Amino acid sequence: MFNKDQPAAPCIVDVCEVVLSGDRNKEQWTKEQMYGLTKREMFAMEAMKAIISNQSLIDSINDKSIEYIKESSYKIADSMVDEDYE
Repeated sequence: MFNKDQPAAPCIVDVCEVVLSGDRNKEQWTKEQMYGLTKREMFAMEAMKAIISNQSLIDSINDKSIEYIKESSYKIADSMVDEDYE
């Protein structure tokens, strides 16, 4: 995926900036993106939801299983964003 570090659901906002123009300033409105979770983070979040839906993991939650969930979620996410979609 060529844009894995771009926001998964960007929010477009109007931004007013003052532009120097000759003898006086003028306001100029532009559209900019507010960044949120990246696509990689969104994939990891969804993978984590699926992993923790396994009741046997929830029954034995400890530091080791938390680390497993975290690492597995990002491995799955990295696999997804490294795919070439054409």
